[in-house]
Amino acid sequence: MSSLSTHVLDTVTGKPAAGIAFRLFHGATVLFSGKTDVDGRCPQLRELDLQKGNYRLEFDVADYFLSQGMTLSDPPFLGRVVS
Repeated sequence: MSSLSTHVLDTVTGKPAAGIAFRLFHGATVLFSGKTDVDGRCPQLRELDLQKGNYRLEFDVADYFLSQGMTLSDPPFLGRVVS
């Protein structure tokens, strides 16, 4: 069994990015969806029982920046970050 963690920082403010919605995928299957906490982390990811394989995280950054009061282009230049 392996564990997974993530830490998201808002490089505009230099602070943790709290409240970013994200999903963890294995292939086309969503294994987990949640939001980052006040420290830009999601401790629940560590509780998942992950087997060896390829996984993908998708972060909804456009929604986060809109919630911070930023004006974005329509469509946003970067709406989702895939890692």
